[in-house]
Amino acid sequence: MGFDLYGKKAKTEKGEYFRNNVWWWRRLAKFVCEQTGVVDDKDKEAWNYNDGHSVSANEATQIAKQLRYLIKTGQVDKYQNEVEQEQQKAELRNNKVKKLLAKLEKKAVKLSGNADIAPFEYPSPLDEKWQKIYGMRDNNSDYPFTKDNVEEFIEFCEGSNGFTIC
Repeated sequence: MGFDLYGKKAKTEKGEYFRNNVWWWRRLAKFVCEQTGVVDDKDKEAWNYNDGHSVSANEATQIAKQLRYLIKTGQVDKYQNEVEQEQQKAELRNNKVKKLLAKLEKKAVKLSGNADIAPFEYPSPLDEKWQKIYGMRDNNSDYPFTKDNVEEFIEFCEGSNGFTIC
């Protein structure tokens, strides 16, 4: 699943189309909504869905200007570093979760005799334990953020003449 942004009568080729998968888009949209001061509070939630939210030409231009400013002042680099640290911390946690799940899988295989057993097939007490362990996973490891992606989005915004989030 992803987010496809289409320019409205784009002024440039780069303004015609921008795409991020769900993992990349979540961080970028959050940053734009929280840091640029351009997206109206009533519209922020719409940036989390790919159901056709419309962004005006003026908003797109202002977003691009603010993002350029945030790059210039180091805010984008700072946020990228924060995200990378958060991801590293999440990966450490998730490695522990993987080990716990692997141990649980061995129990499930032994109990069922099925070497290819999937978690949804685990017997009741093990299924509950799997749910609990998997719930300990830190999903922040899955959501990257880079200055390169911001720069591509800026070029899209500048050339888009406004856009739709689909």
